[in-house]
Amino acid sequence: MTKQEEIDILQSLKGDTYFAQFFGSKDIDQMCQNINNDFAIEGGCGFSQKAETLERINADLKKEFQQKIHDLGMELIKILDKGFDEDAIYQLVKGEVGVDAIIKFKRKNDLELTDKEIDYLVSKLP
Repeated sequence: MTKQEEIDILQSLKGDTYFAQFFGSKDIDQMCQNINNDFAIEGGCGFSQKAETLERINADLKKEFQQKIHDLGMELIKILDKGFDEDAIYQLVKGEVGVDAIIKFKRKNDLELTDKEIDYLVSKLP
């Protein structure tokens, strides 16, 4: 297939087509220009730029998550170094996930709620 045949096919997909609904006229024109210039077909297209942005966001979130896990581990080491302090560990977890998540986890795993957790639930009643 020649470049021009590919370009003609892409141009024919403009308008009210499923292809055009996803890519749009601007992307189709960019693809045609890329074919004409012997560039990668996705270069400069909106969908490609969106994918790059999402990949950057994903990488940033991954770094942030890894840092948070690292920091949590270091805090646990500090607490354990001072001697086992159940309340300090509970407060650390509570600060990270919140009381609601702790209570849900305990219920799901048939763990007993503390008096403070029960008081918290009672305080939420109308």
